[in-house]
Amino acid sequence: MNKLLIVLLFLSFNLCYSQEIAFPKFQKKDSTYTLGNKLINDEFFELEHTNETSKKWLKEQETFFKKYMNQTPSIRERFNKINSFESKNFLLLGDRYFTVMYGSDGLGIYCKKSLSKSVTPIITNDDIVLEKGKFANIRTMQVSANNEYLAYSYATNGSEQLKIKVFDLKENKHLPEVLDTISSDEVQWYKDGFFYKKENSQKIFYHQLFTNQEKDSIIFSSKKVKSAVFNFKVVNNQNYLIVTQNNLATKLQNVYYLNLKSSEKIFLPLIIKHQGDIDFIDANDTLIYFTCKKDNSTNCLFFIKPSNPKTWNLAIPVQENELLSLVKIFNSHIVASYKKGPNSLLRIFNLSGELASGINLPLGYSISNIQGFRDAESFYFDLGSILYPYITYEYNYKKEKYAAVANILVNFDFKNIEYNYKEIEAKDSKKIPIIICKKKETVLSGSPTLLESYGGYGISYENEFSSPIVDFIERGGVYVRAYIRGGGELGEDWHKQGSGINKSNTFNDFISVAKFLVDSGYTNPNKLAIKGGSHGGLVVGVAYSLEPKLFKAAICNAAPLDILNLLLKTKSIFQNNEYGDFRNQNELDSLVKYNPYYNIKDSINYPSLFIYASENDERVPFINQAKFAALMQNRERQKNPILFFLEKNAGHYGAENTYEEAMDKHILESKFLYKELGMD
Repeated sequence: MNKLLIVLLFLSFNLCYSQEIAFPKFQKKDSTYTLGNKLINDEFFELEHTNETSKKWLKEQETFFKKYMNQTPSIRERFNKINSFESKNFLLLGDRYFTVMYGSDGLGIYCKKSLSKSVTPIITNDDIVLEKGKFANIRTMQVSANNEYLAYSYATNGSEQLKIKVFDLKENKHLPEVLDTISSDEVQWYKDGFFYKKENSQKIFYHQLFTNQEKDSIIFSSKKVKSAVFNFKVVNNQNYLIVTQNNLATKLQNVYYLNLKSSEKIFLPLIIKHQGDIDFIDANDTLIYFTCKKDNSTNCLFFIKPSNPKTWNLAIPVQENELLSLVKIFNSHIVASYKKGPNSLLRIFNLSGELASGINLPLGYSISNIQGFRDAESFYFDLGSILYPYITYEYNYKKEKYAAVANILVNFDFKNIEYNYKEIEAKDSKKIPIIICKKKETVLSGSPTLLESYGGYGISYENEFSSPIVDFIERGGVYVRAYIRGGGELGEDWHKQGSGINKSNTFNDFISVAKFLVDSGYTNPNKLAIKGGSHGGLVVGVAYSLEPKLFKAAICNAAPLDILNLLLKTKSIFQNNEYGDFRNQNELDSLVKYNPYYNIKDSINYPSLFIYASENDERVPFINQAKFAALMQNRERQKNPILFFLEKNAGHYGAENTYEEAMDKHILESKFLYKELGMD
């Protein structure tokens, strides 16, 4: 059979397949509402009601999805091989090392008494939920000052409702109490109990061990203000309890502190009506350390004396064009990590603020979890990248060198993968940093390419290990990550340039990067896919709806594809600050222009789309994404596949108990990607 005949048969098969797609249909109904001077029409409003019609539609989506996936080859074996390594990063709590990982008994908490010893499970999923079919998502862990108890917060089956349990590390058993309706995942120990917050409450409670939650005492209470949120922290060997109140409407902060050693349990003002975000780090007998953005852009470390809180002192000098991200204070040194776009740096200062040493890390690597004993001659930090798992390293102050505590053996040639850094010119001439990951021999010329970004809430996109990306690159793909405005990689000003009335900059940046990849010949629209989760999913949805000719395929995960509808329902000042306030006419106009749900045209056959939603997602309810899928599928012009997958018993962060379940999502997304880009 000659090559021409093979090509003709291939094209014939794909043409038949595209013509035979029969999407599940949902009967449209006009439902209108008015916002400002705009009349909004929501044809698939009926999907928001749980009835037999909507249930039938969801069932049909399952059938349609399975039919599509049955045509794709299995890739689980390769994923399992890439992921066949033991976790090598640990959280030092008290005098032990902890990690959350998958084991033979599912997801659980593992522990070792020293880094040279093997890790053992102490708490399994079944120990936590005590009910078959439910899975725990462990959020935070804290150990008591006497190293006897571990308090941890968790949610079940993807819910945002948090609980707290306490584990006796000596007796290896849980204490009888379970704290419910917790709003914050943070636990702060004090003596033989801990402080915590309750859901929908402007109060801080204190829980005494071995007592029922009903007996917990109120330590701090403020007048309930809808736009106010607050955080708290115990510092300086349990000397101070610091409370930070943040009014999202006025953007002003008030800070109070309680001297826990004093007989008078009175909160005193520390910083009042401050404009900007304050994050308290630590304290000693005379000083309190905190980070705060200076000149509305640069994060700095300050210290103050409680007796003279109006005088702020820089603890360490400001590093030009570097964003302070993590700080840890030890008895003799201050350790700080910085970001410079996708680059990470580590700097060590003495307590006088003089630079002692520093490390410039390779491109694409991120630092997390700086920790250690206060008076030791070294400290630990975790270092990892997109293409290599996080490992705990030890840095010695005297030697000024760092080394991995234990190496990870991986089943792929990570040395054959290279990172490249570029700055792309945006629509308004701003420079957008990107990194390009590929095998050294892969040529940037029409290659299958995956573009991903986040770009929201001032959050920095961390370089965490991803086996799907490794597999994609090993198959000859090119992975591109864009650090667009709205994210936090370049400081608060970078975030502000991509939030509120400026939110369109976020999407324009992403589209500019995609156009650069095509115009430069790195790839072409038949080989370019885009992917994003949560806010990143909205970024993908906007680019998909506004510039469909640029892409072959798109993956949206937990994405608010009708962002205006979500804002209407949540009525959150926090969300309005990020996306724009629909009560402001100019910001409403901007929202309508970029909302994916309002920008789909009947005349276009849009690229292939995979929407991954979670049944119990309280942040972005699955129906928000289901309506978008219905809109896309109910159009005669649509020939490329539109897939909608609903994960059961899962929330915004998923709810996978076993390793196999955790990989299912990545496998489905990769199978879609490979099929649509012709890589299978």
